[in-house]
Amino acid sequence: MTLWDKIKLLVTKREANGVDTYDMKQLLEDALQETIFEGSELTAQEVAARAISGDTMKKLGVERRNLLRQTLGALILDIASFPTNHNMEFKYTCRLIGLFISTKYTGSWTRTAEVSPDGICVIQYGPHYTVQCKYAMIGPMEILRCLKGSTWNNIIELLIT
Repeated sequence: MTLWDKIKLLVTKREANGVDTYDMKQLLEDALQETIFEGSELTAQEVAARAISGDTMKKLGVERRNLLRQTLGALILDIASFPTNHNMEFKYTCRLIGLFISTKYTGSWTRTAEVSPDGICVIQYGPHYTVQCKYAMIGPMEILRCLKGSTWNNIIELLIT
């Protein structure tokens, strides 16, 4: 299983009995740490202790950002460019973008990443910041775009700037 597969599984496995039990804090801190450490020599208890330990939380956050920023960016870009290769609902892509934002902005965290009824991915991070992304038809192609200021830009702008 590739790292991309593990990350996609992480954002999609939060459903129980048809009910979405998604929680961004759980996804970012506990489940992501377990995914990173999967295959390591650590026990489940050691991973859990590291995920909640005050003195290692900051170190783990830095490691997570460095380890995953490029991987998440490449995965999001591939999903946006070749969505049929990934077979993911947009709400899961939205969560991936939320994870990316959490790795991109030091000292910030994604609080929510949800798709509104009109199909816009709304990501709230930090104390009061919001990113919005949506698919839009540009000529014959459907392009994933994100709002920056008052302009909708290609997703690549979020991933590289």
